[in-house]
Amino acid sequence: MNLRLATEKDLPSLHVLFTDITRKLDSESICIWDEVYPDCAFPDDIKRKSLFVLEEEEKLISAFALCSPLEDEGSIVWENPSAKGSYLFRFGVSPDCLNKGIGTYMLKESERIARDRGGEYLRLLVVDYNTPAIKFYEKNGYRKAKGFYVKDQDGLILKEYGYELKL
Repeated sequence: MNLRLATEKDLPSLHVLFTDITRKLDSESICIWDEVYPDCAFPDDIKRKSLFVLEEEEKLISAFALCSPLEDEGSIVWENPSAKGSYLFRFGVSPDCLNKGIGTYMLKESERIARDRGGEYLRLLVVDYNTPAIKFYEKNGYRKAKGFYVKDQDGLILKEYGYELKL
């Protein structure tokens, strides 16, 4: 397996990977992504050198983006709001690779990279009904922050909880 920064050449493979992930989520009634998002964010993530991919035998099997704080975090109250936080977005694992430790590996790598970049916390948002993700983050030591963030995604109102880990 090879973890590396994504390049523009990865865009077609990222589309395939996240289409598969979206189909899997949709089949579980976790409708958070579609044919536009997260694909539309990948080119900017690549330009900012914030998108990381994991490949195995030349096939992308997982990806995540480490980004700057949101401009508006709603009513989320972080443990230490003034501490430097890195934000985990667009985290996905191929449905073919679930329950094989890839998610935990990628989460730990995102923590390492965030720490190496000077982050004091790794923070993320997760939709309130994405129970598998919530359990995954809690199992890996993430603490739920007080409050929540409400986002209008093309007419679909999403309520997201904030989770964070002190690095």
